[in-house]
Amino acid sequence: MLLLVLTLQFASLYVNGVTAATFAHKHLQAVTSPLITHASGLAASRIHEGVLYTHNDANNPQPYVFALNASTSVLIATLRIFPSTNKDWEDIAVGPCGSKSCIYILDSQPHRHRVHSLYRVQEPEFLYSDQILLNASKLDFTFQNHEDTPSDTVMVDPRGDAWVISTREGRIGRVRRDLWGHTTNAIDIDTHRRVLIPHVHNDHSPIMAGDMSPDGTQIIVLIPNYVLIWDVHIKYNYAGALSETNAQVIHWGTYNRQMEGICWDNHGENFYINQEGQNKYLIYFVRHH
Repeated sequence: MLLLVLTLQFASLYVNGVTAATFAHKHLQAVTSPLITHASGLAASRIHEGVLYTHNDANNPQPYVFALNASTSVLIATLRIFPSTNKDWEDIAVGPCGSKSCIYILDSQPHRHRVHSLYRVQEPEFLYSDQILLNASKLDFTFQNHEDTPSDTVMVDPRGDAWVISTREGRIGRVRRDLWGHTTNAIDIDTHRRVLIPHVHNDHSPIMAGDMSPDGTQIIVLIPNYVLIWDVHIKYNYAGALSETNAQVIHWGTYNRQMEGICWDNHGENFYINQEGQNKYLIYFVRHH
């Protein structure tokens, strides 16, 4: 058994060059389940404290979401999403769906087809070894006027609207909550706003993952070498916040292409990053006030 904390390092947070806060990051235990071979997205449960959800991508395209213990990285439950197909699941988020809490999954496959898909299914009330989550809904969408546009990021705001960001150009799109169940055609989402990356990296940095805090006041994005955090000062103005360069910046280490997912904890205070591959570590960032 690996020790719970393998390393403890500190990463400073900067706003326009001024230190604003500090995060300590820890390598937690490795995710050793043989079912998780190409972990991609990462999201924290809203109803099960200390539980993270992840999934495999196209390298192991099975329609399962895996519930992990956020402290020990141990697999708690395997959740079969039905009906669904994993063509290339790239990210996962948790957010409201009416009065319930739902899991949202982004299936992004533009290199073969310009249509992306979002799946939505209610979080289980109880977690046990193997479960089937029934009545998953699917919504297809395209990035307006931008074919062959991959996306690795989905986030859900407190209203239940989903926000997607294109990987290469940082185009921001909103999938409205009222569209679920009301259309079988792919919707064309407007993407006239783009994420503005602060001047810590080149303008072509890929957007690798992202998440929104449960209260909708903070957005976190993963790019090579850096984590970016935006405060949302105007309620629900997420595209506006992301299109400003006043992000808080964490430079936490040498770029590792295996970094795949990022998520806030259930309180929007600390965050996690996961790595793609088998027997990889969860990395936990703890805020120091």
